[in-house]
Amino acid sequence: MTSPGQGAVRVLRGSVLAACCTLLALCGHVLGGGSVSSVLALLVVAAPLGAAFVIWADRERGPVQMAVAGLGSQVAFHLVFALCAGPGHQDASGLWMLTGHLIAAAVVARLLSGGEAALWSLYRALHAVVVRWVIGRPAAVRVPTAARLVDVGLPMRRELVLARAHPHRGPPRALAV
Repeated sequence: MTSPGQGAVRVLRGSVLAACCTLLALCGHVLGGGSVSSVLALLVVAAPLGAAFVIWADRERGPVQMAVAGLGSQVAFHLVFALCAGPGHQDASGLWMLTGHLIAAAVVARLLSGGEAALWSLYRALHAVVVRWVIGRPAAVRVPTAARLVDVGLPMRRELVLARAHPHRGPPRALAV
């Protein structure tokens, strides 16, 4: 079973994050009074951002990491929109623009971190079921032996060592009646 941090699922996760950041930045820019920028300007940021997010999608990411990704993408898109708009773009609504970018980053973080957690939880649950079905025993059973406990120097009682050394207590099976 392939992990969500590998293969096509990894590419899909990184692409969804890049698409959400791109569309959210574009919508916020238009709602804030800006014009729809050229597609080329969006691709200048969206393509490398998508590639970076695919590389970054190698493991589960939490809400803080998603917020950093969302905020970083908002900064990149803001700079591209400002460059495409020309010198007259800067106006007195800087506080509103900053607030909009922070809200956009929070929305991206909230929505995608919830989806990220759900996807990884589903993967772990399905992986445990598949391993149990294939092997025929629970996947997460790891009982340390007495030898391993002694090797790492953990304090233990003599009875535990003897119990682990002789797991089948009682008479030998040949003598049992």
